[in-house]
Amino acid sequence: MNENTLSNQRTKFYIEKESIFVRVAVVFTILAAAFRFIGCWGLWGNAFFATTQIVLPILSNLLFLVCLLFLGKKFFCLTSIPVLLGAVFFIVRSVDYVWWRMLIDIILCLMGSVFYTTVAFGVFKSKWPLVPLFTVPVIYRIIAGAALLKDTVNPISLVEGLQEISILCTYISLLFTSVAMKKEQTKEEVKLPKIKAPKILMPKRKADAESTEEALQEQKAESISETQCDKVNETPVNEKSGESEVKETGE
Repeated sequence: MNENTLSNQRTKFYIEKESIFVRVAVVFTILAAAFRFIGCWGLWGNAFFATTQIVLPILSNLLFLVCLLFLGKKFFCLTSIPVLLGAVFFIVRSVDYVWWRMLIDIILCLMGSVFYTTVAFGVFKSKWPLVPLFTVPVIYRIIAGAALLKDTVNPISLVEGLQEISILCTYISLLFTSVAMKKEQTKEEVKLPKIKAPKILMPKRKADAESTEEALQEQKAESISETQCDKVNETPVNEKSGESEVKETGE
């Protein structure tokens, strides 16, 4: 399959930074980076943790912010780069979990990031599956956060709480970005100018047609009456001519 066929099959998505959904996504992206930076303040001792849990998510948020503000109109597909970086962050973060939860998180991160990439590059032509894809983790994070706040036996620390809020803000930003996505019209979808049909001269009203028929009937009646009158006027002339002939022959 050649490149022209592939380009015709793909759909290009874009966003407008003036959209209210994009503005909300920008705000939550900034909040995600801020909460991650504040929540991890002072945890720079471990180089691996600092790289994968501080620098990597903040870099992902900042790149996503740049794409939303400056590249969303023409190069929206580049937003898949920070999304893939965020997936790496989540996969590394899940290593500390129980093995079954770690496996589930890795599978979900890979599936979500790959699917977002296919939509961003227009391979998958609909954006709407992304909405439930990011709505589910948003709801889960809210419910899990509420459960952690109610846990008085093992209360969550401020550092862990800010990190969880950062993740929640990231998912909310992705959700609003998915809603703000628009599909660019292809050449085949561009509407052609409508050609007006030629006007056909027809009687505007039924009364006009009836009046024309009545006029024709009146003309016919007048012509018939005129012919009858002509015949009546011709009859005496013939009779008079006959009488004169008789007189002439009698003489």
